[in-house]
Amino acid sequence: GWSREQAVAYMAERLSLSRETIEGEVDRYAALPAQALGYQIGGLKFGELRQRAQAQLGARFKHRDFHAAVMSAGAVTLAGAGRPGQRLAAAPDSKGEAPWFA
Repeated sequence: GWSREQAVAYMAERLSLSRETIEGEVDRYAALPAQALGYQIGGLKFGELRQRAQAQLGARFKHRDFHAAVMSAGAVTLAGAGRPGQRLAAAPDSKGEAPWFA
């Protein structure tokens, strides 16, 4: 494995962040190694859900509605991340349209 200084030097060569910020990131990755991976996987899942919603709703898709639906569930597993959309799709808006996706 790398030393802390090797990791700091590697990031400093590749990123335009202050040394203090880089050191904080290296320390965080060392203390919580799975956190960054979990963050990335979650980001990919939300991207997938957003693409599905956009494909199903087309021009009716609204980022604000998507965000509100996903955040309404609070902390959920990746498997449960799509459930708020399924619930909202079952409750049509005043025009009889599902506000998100199933």
